[in-house]
This record gives sequence, structure tokens and C-alpha cells, in this order.
Amino acid sequence: MASPDLPVAGLLIADRARAALDDALARGATSGGWLLSGPKGVGKATVARALAAAHLSGAEALSGADARVAAQVAAEAHPDLQVLRRAVNEKTDKPYAVIRVDDVRAVTERLFRTTATGRRAVVVDTADELGASSANALLKSLEEPPAGTLFVLLTRAVGALLPTIRSRCRVVALPPLPEDAVAAWLAARAGAAGADARAAARAAGGAPGRALAMLEDPGARALADDFLAAAAGKRDLLAVAEAAGAKANEEAWPEAWTIVTERVGRALRGEPDPVLSPHAGPALLSALDEARALEARASGLNADRTHAALVLGRTIGRAMRAGR
Repeated sequence: MASPDLPVAGLLIADRARAALDDALARGATSGGWLLSGPKGVGKATVARALAAAHLSGAEALSGADARVAAQVAAEAHPDLQVLRRAVNEKTDKPYAVIRVDDVRAVTERLFRTTATGRRAVVVDTADELGASSANALLKSLEEPPAGTLFVLLTRAVGALLPTIRSRCRVVALPPLPEDAVAAWLAARAGAAGADARAAARAAGGAPGRALAMLEDPGARALADDFLAAAAGKRDLLAVAEAAGAKANEEAWPEAWTIVTERVGRALRGEPDPVLSPHAGPALLSALDEARALEARASGLNADRTHAALVLGRTIGRAMRAGR
């Protein structure tokens, strides 16, 4: 569960989500399936850890987990915790495309072993990566969960999951957090200066995990800034496109593109942006739709990133000029 190691007492979580989970813990009603939904980096894995630790501790609130149990859960070393994620293919040294059905079966078979406390927790990180067979294998345990077993499934898109999976789980939405809260957390955790923390929080769209990653490695944020400046004619677009296509930016470019689309979305909502004009309106909206479709096709075809970035920059640039 790769995620910022947030102390549970200072867990960054929306008030409504915390209230729902605390209420279930207070009533001893956490067994069964839970779906934690939210965008990348918002803290789904961190909240899942906190919920699993509280459940395994028999705590009545997220903040009440036993410290030793919480440490074991954070290290994925608790004997009654299991984490389902894509396994690594030993031949390619890369993760499989989906969570394999054999891995799901291995986890569900272990649920019937005895435990000291009578409680167990299974975290699926993420449910979006369940194949059809593995989802159906997991569904059997969700339909008739062993006593005292908590299932926490993480997802970015609840609607994309099997309806039968959704119907067996209680959904808790984890929306982006206020920039002030994320900036304050970044300042406390990473010692970031106020302006840097706020800029990262804003670029990350209120997702603390993404914001922290941007502070530790500002490459994606800088690439997004350069891209929009180039689209506006303030930088050499070809040079920026070549930077996007460079091997060194293979991982930075997808995050940079996400930052770009989020900034365009905020500009369309009337929020100020140093480059994007609020007057572009319909032209910018049309360009955003076109650019997203182009990027999806380019990614699906594994197209040359330099060419893709060049086309995307020109598409958005036309809309920016139309709004002047």
C-alpha cells in the first residue's frame, strides 16, 4: 500500500468519510466489504491502513488503533492482514496486467485459519486491477464473509467495478482535500515553505500523496508549467515536446499531462491561472476534450511522446489564442 505514512491521529480525510468510518467502528460494524473511492494520491491506501489497524485492534475510532498493531499494518506484517495487489512476473520483472485469480484464491483460503482475536482484514489495492475471474473469486467471500473479516477495496472509479462487487460493499468517497489542509500537512511533514507547499497542493488537486511526490520530485510540475507556457507561445513548443519525449521523463510526462488537464479544468471553472485565459471558454473546453482523446489514443498505441506532446500543445494553443 504505497502511500504517505500519515500518523493516524492526524489523518487527512474528509470529515464525512471519517464520520462514516468512526461510526461503523463505534458500533462494531466494520466486518464485510468497504469501497474507498477517490482520485490518485488522495490517501485511499493510508485510510485503508488506518481502518484495518482500528478493526484489528477492536478500536472504536480510526484514531484508537493499538500502536503496535498500527505499526504492523503499516509494514504489512500483521498476521491477520492480507494485501491483494498485482504480483510481479518473474520473467519480465514487471507487474501482471491484473490481480491474478490464483492470488485471490490464496488470500480467501487463508481467511478460514484461526486467529488470536477473531478478526481479519483484507485490502485490495486496487480493485480497478481485478480481472473478471479474480473479481468473481473475490465476490464469493464478499457475499458470505467469514466472521470478523474486513474487506477494504480501493478504487478510482466505482462505476467501472462489477455491479455485484459494488452491491456487496459500503462506499466511502474520499474527495480531494482543501489546499490549505494539504499545504499545512506538507509544511509539517516535509518542512516545505508556505509558497512551495501551497503550489504543490494546488498542482496536485488536493491529493496529499501526489503533492508530496511533487515536492520530492518537481519534474512533472515543471514539465507541466513548461508545456502550458509553450502552448501559449511563451516557450519553444518543439523543445518542450522533446523534453516530454525524453527517456528521463517517461514517468514524469503522464503526471505532467494530468496536471495540465486539471489546470485547464480549473480555468474553465473561472479559477485564475498564470497562463490560461478565463476568456477561452468553449474553445478551451473543446480543445480539452480533443486533447484527452488524442492522449488516450497515443497512450494506447504507445505512440512517440514527443509527437504526441507537440500535437497536444498545438491543440491547446489554438484554444488559448482563440480566447484572447
